[in-house]
Amino acid sequence: MKFFRLFALLLFLASPLEAQDWEFGLYHQRVAKSDSLGNDLGSINNYIDTWAKVHGRTGVWGFAYQEKGYASLVGGLYYDFTNWFELGLGAGYETMSGVEKKGERYAAFLLLFSGRTCTLEAYYERGRVVANPWHQADLLCRPVDGIALGIFSQRFVGTGPRIVLTLTDKIPLQLWLSPFMYDNETKASSKALGVQLVFRDKR
Repeated sequence: MKFFRLFALLLFLASPLEAQDWEFGLYHQRVAKSDSLGNDLGSINNYIDTWAKVHGRTGVWGFAYQEKGYASLVGGLYYDFTNWFELGLGAGYETMSGVEKKGERYAAFLLLFSGRTCTLEAYYERGRVVANPWHQADLLCRPVDGIALGIFSQRFVGTGPRIVLTLTDKIPLQLWLSPFMYDNETKASSKALGVQLVFRDKR
């Protein structure tokens, strides 16, 4: 698929071998959701999220998203202002099948409390093809090894509690579940299930 080939090329060009820290994650998410009339609003999506530190507090990052009939790719630079505050900005491309629409897309993310017991991350995207913004926020705390608890919010899915389980120490495979989420825009509740494989390196 041309979309993922382009993203692989971006990773090769943007992630230097001498990077001191890097992360590469593959994510799969399923959402069960219906409105008050019983109409199915569920969705399935896949995305890739990656970053690499280049020099000092500066690094590069990329985010690729795919669901039925739609795909987007953004990437850019980030800067660690302190050990608990990080900001990234980026731009990219989006495409929608069926109507054959293509255009630019812009994104930003904010990371707080990174590396501590709790992490708060917020992500925002807006494009020309899909004018409505897409955003995600994740507050996650790790009280014990292998288990993380928090509050997860994603546009078109909702906001609610989330639990993340690390299935094995040998393989960075995690399973997460949000048993109850509520979307204020559609006035509907949903359940979300995710599987993620996240590779990290910290020398």
